Amino acid sequence: AEYMGEQVQKMVDFVVRPLASEDVPFAVQLQIDTYGAGLLIETDDIYQKKIDVFPEGCLGCFDNGVLIAYAMSHPWNSAVPVQLNEKNFAIPEHPDCYYIHDVAVNSSYRGKGVGHKLFARMVELAKEKGFKKMKLVAVLGGDQFWAKLGFVAHASTVYGSVEDAVVMYKDLS
Repeated sequence: AEYMGEQVQKMVDFVVRPLASEDVPFAVQLQIDTYGAGLLIETDDIYQKKIDVFPEGCLGCFDNGVLIAYAMSHPWNSAVPVQLNEKNFAIPEHPDCYYIHDVAVNSSYRGKGVGHKLFARMVELAKEKGFKKMKLVAVLGGDQFWAKLGFVAHASTVYGSVEDAVVMYKDLS
């Protein structure tokens, strides 16, 4: 029981805040550690652009000041997924959903509520902005995690180098 108490306390101590420019190299490294060095990797300048365009949706989760997870999310048009490494990234004029572009959690922290904590903040943001649905493209088996959070598979797609990605939606109404 004492061990679980420490575990629960530790989850409470995680801090979620918007990513800052100085966090970008750590987020990119976490991305590489999560996905490998394949075609799903976005560069420092792409992450910085996302922070510049929609800072409140670029979140980091920290344990004692160390980045252990991040989430990139923003308003978007549900008709098309966000392309990887989009240098001209901008929020569409009339977005109709809140889009989760990427979430990565350090392998040592998986299963400890970190992803749920980031997701809760993204749901808050989506509702604050008046969106009735969220969208994402799940890769590498992530659809199982997202289904547990209420996302429903809509279609299979190719995304970057991933041939079995899954387009998913969550109703917020």
